[in-house]
Amino acid sequence: CLPPSKYFAGSCYTYMKLLPASSWEEAHDNCLSLPKVLDAGLLVIDSIAEYEFVERDLIGRKSGSDSVSV
Repeated sequence: CLPPSKYFAGSCYTYMKLLPASSWEEAHDNCLSLPKVLDAGLLVIDSIAEYEFVERDLIGRKSGSDSVSV
């Protein structure tokens, strides 16, 4: 994985904060507009371990930070 991506269970994850808040459709279109080599897509969480990784290592839990829906 290239920075700032993080590796977990065979995949690379990158958190992209878009302002103002995007709809699902806008976020999906943004993923599709990235270079094909990145194989980007919206996150689908398949396990508790993956959810915990996203919450802890990808988004982070900082007091005073903007809220993020997972």
